[in-house]
Amino acid sequence: MCTCREFELDGFLCVHSVAAIRSRPGLSCYDYISEFYTAHHWAQTYCGIIHPIGSPDGWMVPSHVSQIICKPPSCESRPPGRPKKRRIPSTGEHVRKQTCTRCHMAGHNRKTCRNPIPLHMR
Repeated sequence: MCTCREFELDGFLCVHSVAAIRSRPGLSCYDYISEFYTAHHWAQTYCGIIHPIGSPDGWMVPSHVSQIICKPPSCESRPPGRPKKRRIPSTGEHVRKQTCTRCHMAGHNRKTCRNPIPLHMR
C-alpha cells in the first residue's frame, strides 16, 4: 500500500510501488499491473468494428429535441483588477460596523462623510 493511493485507485504503478516491488528479490512489476493496462486488453478494446457517424443531415433527431433552442454561452468579460472578497462571517462572530471618525456616526467613514464639519474641528 502506498500513501499516494495511485496504485489502489487506478491499478497503475506509481514510483513508490515500483521501488517497493524492486526492493524484494523474485518479484516483478509486471505481475502487479492491472490487466486493463496490458497490450492484449488494449487490442481487445479496438477489435470490434467502429462505425463512423454520418453527416448531421442524416441524423434521426426526435421532434422534442429539435425544438429546443440552445443559446450560446455568455461572453461577459470580467472587470479588470483583483476580485473583491466578501467574506461571510462565521456563526457567533461579531461584525463591527464602520464608524466615522469625524462625526462618530455609524455606516460610513471619514472620506465619505456628508455631515457638516463640527465647530470644534474648524
